[in-house]
Amino acid sequence: MTSRVTLAALRQPHARPGYTVRVQGVVHVSFMDVGLLPLPVEGPVKAMLAATRIDPRRMWRVTCDVLLALFATHLEHEPAPPLLRGPSDDHPELRYDAP
Repeated sequence: MTSRVTLAALRQPHARPGYTVRVQGVVHVSFMDVGLLPLPVEGPVKAMLAATRIDPRRMWRVTCDVLLALFATHLEHEPAPPLLRGPSDDHPELRYDAP
Protein backbone atom coordinates (compact mmCIF):
# COMPACT_ATOMS: atom_id res chain seq x y z
CA MET A 1 0.00 0.00 0.00
CA THR A 2 1.44 3.38 -0.96
CA SER A 3 0.75 6.63 0.80
CA ARG A 4 -0.39 9.56 -1.32
CA VAL A 5 -0.13 13.13 -0.07
CA THR A 6 -2.93 15.37 -1.29
CA LEU A 7 -3.17 19.14 -1.35
CA ALA A 8 -5.99 18.95 1.18
CA ALA A 9 -3.76 16.95 3.55
CA LEU A 10 -1.04 19.59 3.29
CA ARG A 11 -3.49 22.29 4.33
CA GLN A 12 -4.44 20.48 7.55
CA PRO A 13 -2.90 21.73 10.80
CA HIS A 14 0.08 19.68 11.88
CA ALA A 15 -0.32 17.51 14.95
CA ARG A 16 3.37 17.77 15.77
CA PRO A 17 5.12 20.89 17.06
CA GLY A 18 7.03 22.93 14.54
CA TYR A 19 9.54 25.73 14.51
CA THR A 20 9.85 29.00 12.67
CA VAL A 21 13.14 30.54 13.68
CA ARG A 22 14.34 33.63 11.84
CA VAL A 23 17.71 35.34 12.14
CA GLN A 24 17.53 39.12 12.32
CA GLY A 25 19.80 41.03 9.94
CA VAL A 26 20.59 38.35 7.36
CA VAL A 27 20.21 37.84 3.64
CA HIS A 28 20.10 34.58 1.69
CA VAL A 29 23.89 34.25 1.28
CA SER A 30 24.38 34.73 5.04
CA PHE A 31 23.52 31.07 5.59
CA MET A 32 26.54 29.89 3.61
CA ASP A 33 30.25 30.20 4.22
CA VAL A 34 30.52 32.84 1.48
CA GLY A 35 31.03 35.62 4.03
CA LEU A 36 34.17 33.86 5.28
CA LEU A 37 35.76 33.63 1.83
CA PRO A 38 38.03 36.24 0.23
CA LEU A 39 35.83 37.83 -2.43
CA PRO A 40 36.62 40.32 -5.20
CA VAL A 41 35.55 43.82 -4.24
CA GLU A 42 33.61 44.34 -7.48
CA GLY A 43 31.56 41.12 -7.36
CA PRO A 44 27.80 40.65 -7.00
CA VAL A 45 28.16 38.45 -3.93
CA LYS A 46 30.10 41.16 -2.10
CA ALA A 47 27.19 43.54 -2.76
CA MET A 48 24.68 41.03 -1.40
CA LEU A 49 26.77 40.53 1.73
CA ALA A 50 26.83 44.29 2.26
CA ALA A 51 23.10 44.05 3.10
CA THR A 52 23.92 41.67 5.96
CA ARG A 53 24.03 43.11 9.47
CA ILE A 54 25.52 40.05 11.15
CA ASP A 55 29.16 39.02 11.29
CA PRO A 56 29.82 35.91 9.16
CA ARG A 57 31.45 34.10 12.10
CA ARG A 58 28.44 34.81 14.29
CA MET A 59 26.09 33.60 11.56
CA TRP A 60 28.09 30.38 11.28
CA ARG A 61 27.82 29.88 15.05
CA VAL A 62 24.07 30.57 15.11
CA THR A 63 23.45 28.20 12.18
CA CYS A 64 25.45 25.43 13.85
CA ASP A 65 23.74 25.95 17.21
CA VAL A 66 20.23 25.81 15.71
CA LEU A 67 21.00 22.74 13.58
CA LEU A 68 22.62 20.87 16.47
CA ALA A 69 19.63 21.69 18.70
CA LEU A 70 17.19 20.41 16.07
CA PHE A 71 19.21 17.23 15.47
CA ALA A 72 19.54 16.50 19.19
CA THR A 73 15.83 17.04 19.76
CA HIS A 74 14.43 15.21 16.76
CA LEU A 75 17.05 12.58 15.98
CA GLU A 76 18.42 11.81 19.43
CA HIS A 77 15.06 12.42 21.18
CA GLU A 78 16.60 14.71 23.78
CA PRO A 79 14.51 17.42 25.47
CA ALA A 80 14.35 20.64 23.47
CA PRO A 81 17.16 22.96 24.59
CA PRO A 82 16.36 26.59 25.53
CA LEU A 83 17.41 27.64 22.02
CA LEU A 84 14.30 25.93 20.59
CA ARG A 85 11.93 27.10 23.32
CA GLY A 86 12.18 30.84 22.74
CA PRO A 87 14.30 33.96 23.01
CA SER A 88 17.54 33.81 24.96
CA ASP A 89 20.40 36.14 25.81
CA ASP A 90 22.82 33.76 24.05
CA HIS A 91 21.05 34.19 20.70
CA PRO A 92 19.46 37.68 20.65
CA GLU A 93 19.34 37.70 16.83
CA LEU A 94 16.82 34.85 16.71
CA ARG A 95 13.11 35.57 16.28
CA TYR A 96 10.48 32.90 16.91
CA ASP A 97 7.13 32.60 15.16
CA ALA A 98 4.37 30.04 14.98
CA PRO A 99 5.06 27.26 12.46
